[in-house]
Amino acid sequence: MKAETNLVEFLKTYSGNDEIDKDFYFETMYELTDKEFPNCPFSISLPTEELIKLDKPFTDQKTIVIRDDRACSPFKYIGFSEGDPRRELFSSYTIVTQRNGQPITLRQVLKKMITTPEYHKMCDAGVNHRFLESIYEKKTTSIQYGLGWGS
Repeated sequence: MKAETNLVEFLKTYSGNDEIDKDFYFETMYELTDKEFPNCPFSISLPTEELIKLDKPFTDQKTIVIRDDRACSPFKYIGFSEGDPRRELFSSYTIVTQRNGQPITLRQVLKKMITTPEYHKMCDAGVNHRFLESIYEKKTTSIQYGLGWGS
């Protein structure tokens, strides 16, 4: 079985193939994800159907805001109680804008998150909810997105 060298091509080729060795599939997928996004302070664990669209338009908005509110979440991902000043320290907003009039892509969103110091700060602090499982549009506005994290 030939392993692709590009994440999107690999996913297009092998996703949904019931005859593929699952260990090969997941090991290669994570290796290619790490290769595509080196020095990522979190694990990109987005669904295959989203990763396949890595270079397709993610939104038609010119600017979006990614809100990471793990510290303020009612699920207490980090464990800070109400009123703890560290909650705001570990909350961040990442602004992503179109480049050269081209639509924002998922690749652009992920690269912006990777280069944002707050994500590295959370990793350094030992935040264990570091598996990015979803990016979703908030219901309150079409330019704000939330993040789903797992551990």
